[in-house]
Order: sequence, then C-alpha cells, then structure tokens
Amino acid sequence: MEKGYRLLGASIFVGGILMLIATVLHPPLVNPYDGQTAFHGYSHSRLWMWDHF
Repeated sequence: MEKGYRLLGASIFVGGILMLIATVLHPPLVNPYDGQTAFHGYSHSRLWMWDHF
C-alpha cells in the first residue's frame, strides 16, 4: 500500500509542476472573455503553440 501512496504523491507533485509551467506560458495580459483581443494575443504569442502542443 505504501507504493501506491508514493505514486500518488509523485503524481500530485508532477501535476503541480506542470500546472505551474502551463500558467507561466499563458499570455497573462489577454482578457479571455474578449474574443477578438484574446485571439490577437494568442496569434502574437510565440509560446502559445508550445504550451498547447
């Protein structure tokens, strides 16, 4: 049973790191509720494609 908890702990840790990386790569200054502005920001972000790849 200890092995299962170890795997669970590692999964939570890795998930947190991946979430941090995804949050950093998103364009933070784009309002997601304004479609035209959001797509303009996405098209001019060089990291957006790699974040969603």
